[in-house]
Amino acid sequence: MASEPEQCQRRNPSRRSALKAAAWTVPAIALAAPVPAYAASRGEAQIVYNNTTVQRVIDVVSLPQPPWTQDIFSGARGKTQIQNVWQASQTQVLALELKLTFPAPAPMTADIGQVSVSGAGWTASAVSATAAGTTYTFTWVGVLVSSGSTPTLQFRIPARDSSTPNATVAPIAVGWWAASPQAADTPTATVII
Repeated sequence: MASEPEQCQRRNPSRRSALKAAAWTVPAIALAAPVPAYAASRGEAQIVYNNTTVQRVIDVVSLPQPPWTQDIFSGARGKTQIQNVWQASQTQVLALELKLTFPAPAPMTADIGQVSVSGAGWTASAVSATAAGTTYTFTWVGVLVSSGSTPTLQFRIPARDSSTPNATVAPIAVGWWAASPQAADTPTATVII
C-alpha cells in the first residue's frame, strides 16, 4: 500500500505538468471551434426588424343618403427599420432587399410607380404578381455599421380599386423578408392587417 504523501503526489499534478497539458489543449480547442454554416456563403452580419408596422388605409367617403358615410379600403401603409446587430466581426451591411407579400387576392395595385416611399437610401424597386399573391420589393443602399439601423422606410401601397368597402376586404397576412449579401438569412415575419 502506498503511503499518504505518495497518494497526494499522484492526485495533484505538478504546476509544470498542468502547463504542458494546457499548452497542448488550447490549440485543439481553437481548431474545434464551430463555424456558422452561413459564413462561407453569406456575410457574418445579423439583421433584424425594428419598429415594423403595416396598417390598412381607410378613407371615409360621404354618401348622399344614410348611413351618410362609408369606410373605403384605399391601400396599406407601413414602416420599418432594419438593424445590423452588433457582432465582434464588425461587418458592415452595404445593401438590403426587403420584400412584402400580400396573399392573393390582395386588392393592392401591381403598378410600382404608384407605390410611395420615403427614407434615405430606400427605393421601391419591383412588384411581381402571381397566383399566390403580390410581392413588393424595396431596396436600401448605404453603409449600415454594426449595431446601427437604417433610416426608417415608410411606404404607402394604394388599393387597386379605390371604391372597395373596407368591410368586404378580408384580413390580409403580410409577409416580411429581408436579405443582404453581407448578412445571414433573416427569418420571415408576418403581420395581419
